[in-house]
Amino acid sequence: MATIPAGRLSNSEPITGVEASILIGISNWAQQNVSWYRKSIWLNVGLVISLLISFIGLFSIPFLFIGLTIGLIMYLIKTRNHPTPV
Repeated sequence: MATIPAGRLSNSEPITGVEASILIGISNWAQQNVSWYRKSIWLNVGLVISLLISFIGLFSIPFLFIGLTIGLIMYLIKTRNHPTPV
């Protein structure tokens, strides 16, 4: 099977045209979705914090409602948060 040479990797290993195009596509996707990744991490942190507040709410009812409300909001935002297709 014929391959088109497209250069070398940083460790001097040869790379084909198909491999190069895949690496370029992955790199472009990663650069466009940095904000999505960071937002996803912060939403996960928010969900954990809301879980902790809800746990405290087992002893004090107002904290239970606050924790559940924050958790529901974070969950709804997380379900609508999708990466950008390239």
